[in-house]
Amino acid sequence: MTEFLDIHLASDAERCRAHENCHDVWSLGLPLAEHVARREDSALHRRARWIVGCLNGQVVAALASHPLRVKLHGRSLPGIGIASVHTLNAFRGQGIAQRLIRWAESYEQLQGARFSALFCDIEPRYYARLGYILCPSHIGTAAAAPCEVDSGFSLRVVGANEVYGHRIPRLAEIYDSDHGRRALAIERTADYWEHLAERKPTAENFWLNSEGGDECGYLCARTADRGLVIEDHAVRDGAPTLRTALLRLAIDLAHERGLSQVMGWLPAEPPAEELFTLSPRKTEITMVKSLDMAITLDDEAIRSTDWWQEIDHV
Repeated sequence: MTEFLDIHLASDAERCRAHENCHDVWSLGLPLAEHVARREDSALHRRARWIVGCLNGQVVAALASHPLRVKLHGRSLPGIGIASVHTLNAFRGQGIAQRLIRWAESYEQLQGARFSALFCDIEPRYYARLGYILCPSHIGTAAAAPCEVDSGFSLRVVGANEVYGHRIPRLAEIYDSDHGRRALAIERTADYWEHLAERKPTAENFWLNSEGGDECGYLCARTADRGLVIEDHAVRDGAPTLRTALLRLAIDLAHERGLSQVMGWLPAEPPAEELFTLSPRKTEITMVKSLDMAITLDDEAIRSTDWWQEIDHV
């Protein structure tokens, strides 16, 4: 039966049907209509290209292809982030999702994509069979506690009067000097920074300030389950002393707020491994793939993905 699978870009109606189909997995406890409305209104989902697989006119599978740019050893590459891969229960085990992914990759290659990434919530071997490479993907946790921090550093809440668009150049400068210099990094253009702000309107943002008031790092976080979750952070030039100060201040901030812990995507490298208990993520596992035979993802590039930030998750 699946030989008659029709794979194509989704119409508006088919995209809504795809959202309905995944209510069993990603509803967040919402009723069906509210679940669909939330996904339709989501800045993340609106930015994606939706692809569906249909049998006899019924949407039985779908995925989202998100625009994504990376820098590989300083070379800017257009790419995609594969997400929201879902097949109706009655049609699973027939290779439909793999056919959708291959179709999406081929289509996006024609649009110029040279790289693909995804964040795996299932057994990674499933995607490895499609050529995706398993990357180091760690999460760190630390008990909230008062921390001794060099008095020269402090976290300053970004005020409501600080227009986000005016902050972007400084954020981008710090991010590029830290994460952007690594072998394989998410490239954040000005419009992508704007997109992140639209995606995370309730996130709390802080500057890491030196004693002289210089903004030498930033922290983006949210509160969940009595914990402070680090969604994004960077420090000028990736300096270990600055990162140590920022992470210690985050732990101290959680303590001041009466929270129990701090957690976030952190690399298994100092100073994170000295301040946090690090373990491999069981979900949202980073996997990457070259869509261009001329582009090789070497070991250094694969290792550097451990520095990717949760805010870039699709």
